[in-house]
Amino acid sequence: ITATGKVKAAYGGYATAADSTAEGNTVTVETGGWVDNSSYAGWAKGAVNRNIFTVKGHADWSVYGGKLDGSGTAEGNEVRVEGGTVDGHIVGVIGGADSTVTGNKVTVTGGTVKKNISGGQSSGANGKATGNIVAITNSTVEGIVNGGHMTGDGTASDNEITISGSSTLEKAVYGGYADTTGTVTGNIVNISDGTFQKRVYGGYSDKSGTVTGNKVTITGGTFQDHVYGGA
Repeated sequence: ITATGKVKAAYGGYATAADSTAEGNTVTVETGGWVDNSSYAGWAKGAVNRNIFTVKGHADWSVYGGKLDGSGTAEGNEVRVEGGTVDGHIVGVIGGADSTVTGNKVTVTGGTVKKNISGGQSSGANGKATGNIVAITNSTVEGIVNGGHMTGDGTASDNEITISGSSTLEKAVYGGYADTTGTVTGNIVNISDGTFQKRVYGGYSDKSGTVTGNKVTITGGTFQDHVYGGA
């Protein structure tokens, strides 16, 4: 999408068959370009891998490296914000019930994100969000940041967030997050600089799940609320 382009929504790859795959697709919103609805680098029901969505311009809604509309595997998808603005959410990949989302990444450099960021998100009793990465440098994020997010009783493990430069985080930061009774383990938040207006957690369960071995490492920054390894 070029500097003079404006589109309603963008899909790098889109497949709806039960065993379909979306792999290796890219969408780039150049400086001055505009996308005006939720957009995806890749969308499929069987597997979603190695799709990349880059925002240098403006996205009015949410941006996804990939969406897995099923219980398969989604790996290596990315969203890159390079000086752009995203008014909605950013998700490296979002999977369906009992999906495995692993090794997906969100990078925000010199950008602004108005809502939440998640490196990878899964759901269901057997879902897994593992090894996903969020890296934020010299940026403003107005929403929550999750390295890996479970919306069921599955596992959020070994996800990592790194925050550096003169970044401002206006809401909570979670290396790994489960909003039911899932397992949250081995997640890491690394902070070398920035301003943090709300709490920071290495790992967090909202409904008395299992929270073990999570960590926050701080070498700089300003904190206006508490910091927890796990809660």
